[in-house]
Amino acid sequence: MGPPATDMEIRSLEHTDFETLFKGFQNAFSDYEIHFEKEEVRSMLKRRGYNPRLSFAAFDNGGIVSFTMNGTPYRWHRAQISL
Repeated sequence: MGPPATDMEIRSLEHTDFETLFKGFQNAFSDYEIHFEKEEVRSMLKRRGYNPRLSFAAFDNGGIVSFTMNGTPYRWHRAQISL
């Protein structure tokens, strides 16, 4: 018998708030010796040109369980993304 079925959904991060995104980030790297603060993650995403329209996550029970955060060069998105 396999694992129980879930209501996992894959969707764009375009309408995902930063708190949800940060919790997913924290969970993904929870076993790392170094821990990230919110402002560090926010700054890193801005610096790397994070584009939520090009980024996706798997959601299970309302939380992020897997993600890919993609970015574009700053000149392409012209600071349209607010974190």
